[in-house]
Amino acid sequence: MTTLLLALMMQYVISTKAGLVNYVQGASNVKATQSVPMGVPIRTGSEGFAEVLLNPGSFLRLGQNSEAVLQGIQLVNVSVRLNSGTAVVEAVGFDEDAPLEIVNGDLRVKIIKDGIYSFSDGTVKIVEGQLRVDGKKTPYKKGWVVSATNAYKAPKEELIAVELWSRNRSKLIAAANENIMSSFRRTSAPSTWNNVWLWDPSFGGFTFMPGYRFRSPYGYRYRSVVETYNTGGNLGAGSSVPRSSGGNSSGGNSSGGFSSSGGSSSGGGGGVSISSPAAVGAQAPSVSTSPNPPAASPGQKAQP
Repeated sequence: MTTLLLALMMQYVISTKAGLVNYVQGASNVKATQSVPMGVPIRTGSEGFAEVLLNPGSFLRLGQNSEAVLQGIQLVNVSVRLNSGTAVVEAVGFDEDAPLEIVNGDLRVKIIKDGIYSFSDGTVKIVEGQLRVDGKKTPYKKGWVVSATNAYKAPKEELIAVELWSRNRSKLIAAANENIMSSFRRTSAPSTWNNVWLWDPSFGGFTFMPGYRFRSPYGYRYRSVVETYNTGGNLGAGSSVPRSSGGNSSGGNSSGGFSSSGGSSSGGGGGVSISSPAAVGAQAPSVSTSPNPPAASPGQKAQP
C-alpha cells in the first residue's frame, strides 16, 4: 500500500463523547479542534458562529452573541443548555430510547427523530424532525414552533443568520464527504461499518462518514462505507458487507468508533482520538471551501 493510501486509512477517529469544536467563524471563546468539557460555556461574539460535534452525524451550531453549555457528553446521553442567543441543531441517530435533550430558558425538549431544530428565546422551530416537550404527551413534528407554554404552526418567514449559516455548513461538510470518499475507493475495506467522523486536513475539519446509505436532514446525500466499498470492488478476500436494517444510516448513538492500527495523537480531553495523515508525510484529498461561507438566499432549497 502506498504512503498516500496508508494516510487515508488513518483518518478515521474514535468518538466516544460529544464536545469537539469543528469550526469557528468570527469571535468566540473556543477554537477549532478544541474539546470542550461538560459544563464549560461555549460563547460567540457579535459576528461569531461556532460548530460543535455531538454524536456522529449531529451538530450544534451557535449563532451570533450566543452561549451554550454541554450538560451531557456521553453519546447515549447528550444534553445541551442554550443560555442565550440562537442555535440550530442538525440531529441524526437520536430516538425515544436515547434522545438528545435541549434546554432553552423554561423550555426542555427531547429530540427523537433526525431533523433540523432552531432554538431562540425559549422556543424551538421544528424545520424537520420530531421532538417531545417535557410535561406534554403529544410529540411535535415539522412545522411547529413550541415553547414551554405555547405551540403554533410556524409562519413563513426569512431564515435568521444562524439558520443560513447552518445550512451552508451542512452543504460544505457533505461536499467534503463526497470528495474524501472518492479517494477511499482506492484503499482496502475498513474493519467497521459504523457511523464515524472523518478528519480531512484540507477541509480543516471533520466530515461525517455513515455506515450505510444516508441523506442528511438538509437533503444532502452522503457516500457511505458500504456503498463505497461494495461498488468499488475493493473488498478483500473473506470480507463481507453487512446488511443495513434501514434506508438511512443507523447507529448514531453507538460508540461511533473505529479502531485504527496506526499510531494516533490525542485530540484533547473530549474523548476524541485523531490519527493524522501528517504523521506519514502525505496530503489528504483536497476539498474546495471558503473560510467564510457565502450566505444562502432565503428559501433556497438544499440540492441532493
